Amino acid sequence: EKAAMRRGLMALLVLARRAALLRVAPLRRAPSPALGQVRHSSSAVVATATREAAADEGLVPISSYFALPAGPRRALEEAGWSVAAPIQSACWRGSPGAVGAAAGESVCVHAPTGSGKTLAMALPALFGVFWSGRDKGGCCLTLVPSRELATQHAALASRLVGEEATVVTSSTTTAAQLDAVCEALATARCVVATPRELCAALEHQSRLYVTLAARVEALVLDELDLLVPARKSQGAPVTRWQDRGTHPAEALVKLIARRSTERLQVLAGSATLDKAAKAKLERCLKGSKRVPLPLRVVSLLERDAFTLTTKMKRVDTMPTVRTTMIPTSIAHAYVPVPKSCSDDDLAALLVRAVRAARPSAGIVFVCNSYGLKVRAVDAALRAAGLRSDVLSDVLWPASARNRRRAAHRRVRRGQSDDRDQRRVDDPARLTDDASAALNARFRRDEPSLVVADEAVSRGLHLDAVDTVFILGRPANADTYLHLAGRTARDPLTSSRRADVDALGAKPTANPDATTAGTVVTLLKPRDLNVLRSWVANLGASEPFPFPLDPSDTSSA
Repeated sequence: EKAAMRRGLMALLVLARRAALLRVAPLRRAPSPALGQVRHSSSAVVATATREAAADEGLVPISSYFALPAGPRRALEEAGWSVAAPIQSACWRGSPGAVGAAAGESVCVHAPTGSGKTLAMALPALFGVFWSGRDKGGCCLTLVPSRELATQHAALASRLVGEEATVVTSSTTTAAQLDAVCEALATARCVVATPRELCAALEHQSRLYVTLAARVEALVLDELDLLVPARKSQGAPVTRWQDRGTHPAEALVKLIARRSTERLQVLAGSATLDKAAKAKLERCLKGSKRVPLPLRVVSLLERDAFTLTTKMKRVDTMPTVRTTMIPTSIAHAYVPVPKSCSDDDLAALLVRAVRAARPSAGIVFVCNSYGLKVRAVDAALRAAGLRSDVLSDVLWPASARNRRRAAHRRVRRGQSDDRDQRRVDDPARLTDDASAALNARFRRDEPSLVVADEAVSRGLHLDAVDTVFILGRPANADTYLHLAGRTARDPLTSSRRADVDALGAKPTANPDATTAGTVVTLLKPRDLNVLRSWVANLGASEPFPFPLDPSDTSSA
């Protein structure tokens, strides 16, 4: 009888657990505590903040948090960053029981897209390595999931530090390039890398396992939930520090936590931060005595923002709670695509949507669900007379692949191909010229479009983007969030932006940055209900049918 009773209780516990896993927390409006108010949870101390509370306390200059030299201070002012955004103030300042990231505290940052997370993480890390007065030859290491995001971080670091950052991305493939990268890593003080490629460089010259890891004083992990996802890694280990089932970023964090000899500050963040990624990060940091655990989570909850908490099940762990936040100033629209639609018809429909939207600066993301290729979409836009370029061609115009394509186009046009074939740029050195050239395109009077794959959307920031076009159904709701978050990327509200301009600061690159951005998704009827559920779950307004000009049939 005891055994039967035990089995019955176990069955009830299993049923209760399954019911809890399937239950989704109701959509709620985010609370609005005052800036710096602290609430305790079982895993971390979460500091919450609101834009309105920060505005009530007045605009806080960045110089009040960091005693920066003249060069970095001038670079921030030229970029229009004179005061701290709400998430930056919440991250840098101290709170009861916490000293703040400006004083060297390790934190996790959870805030909507376009709220200023990149600077909130990068500036404390660079300050601790370069300008804190303890110049011991330390290194600031930034791990990112894509080379596009690596370019953005390298441009920011080069602008602030005044020296080129060492970049290790997927473009580093040959033995000669790996030798150049390893030579630069031996003395580099600012490194931006994708985890798998950095592990390949460490394996290429194993002495870097000691020399580089021991010098790391600041570790930045941008898009933490993509660097350390909840699922297990299915690939073969790429470094001796990587256990089977773990990801390369976990191996690098574990290596640095155990080998770092000086101070170590860890700053991680994402708009879709979840407990599983944070728990994995803290497990990797257990070997370090310089990082107090658990990490404090700085979360920016807007008064008009919505949060959705869902529970996801992994086979080998407890449920994962993920909270997703988006800016409320984004308008969501859709263009229905016929069931039987060829690639040419789909491209023609995209051209009609672009002409109807008339964006001053726009991004076209191509999803894998409909089988279209990025360059085919770019060719269709060019054939329709629209100014368009592929993102990788703008960021890396000197790559060997792009030079071959340009030579092939010149030969097809009957032009001579006797131009000087320059050497491929050293991937270990990267300035902010590419990023500046990309943003300069969007500052011109003529409309401009950039075409990219959906996989490179994480963390990508382009100035003055007012419209995002999504061609096909994104992989999931999180992907749609990051695609939509490429617009409406002003970290200050309209009232605070007016106050900043009144202080005499340089305006942002987008003079109309406070207006709402628009996301136009082209998808088939079977995917329309999926999009509506995503938008409803994210707390945004109902997606509306995007009006196309019926007289525009030139592209059809």
